[in-house]
Amino acid sequence: MRSIKFLLAISLAAASTLVSAAVDFSTLKLTAGQFTPWQVAQTATFDSAPPADVYYTGGEYVTGTAPDQRYTAPDYDHTQYLIVGANEPTSRITFGYRLGTTYFGFYFSTIDIYNSVTFHGSDGSLTTITGQQIQDLVPGSRASYYFNVFATGGTTFDWIELRSPDNSFETDNHAFIVSEVPEPETCAMLLGGLGLLGAMARRRRARG
Repeated sequence: MRSIKFLLAISLAAASTLVSAAVDFSTLKLTAGQFTPWQVAQTATFDSAPPADVYYTGGEYVTGTAPDQRYTAPDYDHTQYLIVGANEPTSRITFGYRLGTTYFGFYFSTIDIYNSVTFHGSDGSLTTITGQQIQDLVPGSRASYYFNVFATGGTTFDWIELRSPDNSFETDNHAFIVSEVPEPETCAMLLGGLGLLGAMARRRRARG
């Protein structure tokens, strides 16, 4: 089976820090869905309780496909997964760790332009990756992919928000790392494939 990997390194400059997101797109389909390549990660598969100190609010846990409810099971995923948007537009992931997490991996299916993932950094940064940006950069990106997102420059993710104002955002096999994580440059060497560089807008979280 042919596999094409695109590594998108998105660097976002800030006044006092640098927040980068390294995203791996892979066309390789696994028979049981896709999982994180990092063996030290804690995972949330939605078939049981999430890892200790990882908390989910909003969204729904479902199985299968229900067109009347506006959600479709991810490719090769026959287990329970998380949806956002059918009845609730957002789902928040928060961490009990004192320093948050430096890595978030997630299986993302049928990517719509209005889907988004927002990373709230420990330095007050706010970084959003949208379905539109993914579709603009990667042909055929409405298929299912496993994404790896890293916080760098001494920043961690305090909490993460998944959002879909219309049809559902379907996702599964979430992964988190609270220990040291390879930098995006190391990730590029490990994953290989074709590297693409692109810029993504960054805005500061409103204060007050």
